[in-house]
Amino acid sequence: MANKTDTYALHSRGTDPQNLLEPSLRHSVYLSRFWNESCFGVTLADVVPLAARLDRISAVTAPPTPFLCLLLKLLQLSPEEPEIAVFLTQNDFKYARLLGAFYVRLALPPPRVYALLEPLLADLRKIVVREGASAEHAIVHVDELIDRLLREHLVVGITLPRLPPRHVVEESFVQLPPRPQLLQGL
Repeated sequence: MANKTDTYALHSRGTDPQNLLEPSLRHSVYLSRFWNESCFGVTLADVVPLAARLDRISAVTAPPTPFLCLLLKLLQLSPEEPEIAVFLTQNDFKYARLLGAFYVRLALPPPRVYALLEPLLADLRKIVVREGASAEHAIVHVDELIDRLLREHLVVGITLPRLPPRHVVEESFVQLPPRPQLLQGL
């Protein structure tokens, strides 16, 4: 029961949202201790305090990290855009904000991805990221990771759906405004 998607969840991209993560990652999460102890029967309101306790971003480790477990839980719950905005507007908890950013990148259509993630490029705080299976952690800035989410298809070991370049999305979709310039008022 705990591994099934909410019956009222939006099936983004034409599939069960949990299927947006690779099967090997999903199954390792289902078997992990954190998933079984902390994510079983959790609602969206319960995910927020768990996300506030995150201290790094990583995915491809054994056992799966709390970040990956909470990302899968968000995919399972499939929150709507106003609910995910709670994560994206977190100024105090940078890892909760990035959890929301990964969810947006995985589950929402390209115009919404650009509209919701581009404002996060102004966040210059430092974060700890564990890339790959090595035990080394790196310190990067939030804006660097957001930029990677917008440009790359593999970020911290998580395969992301293809995202068309911004200029293609601007030409194809009416609802995407031009990209805001951070230095516009100077």
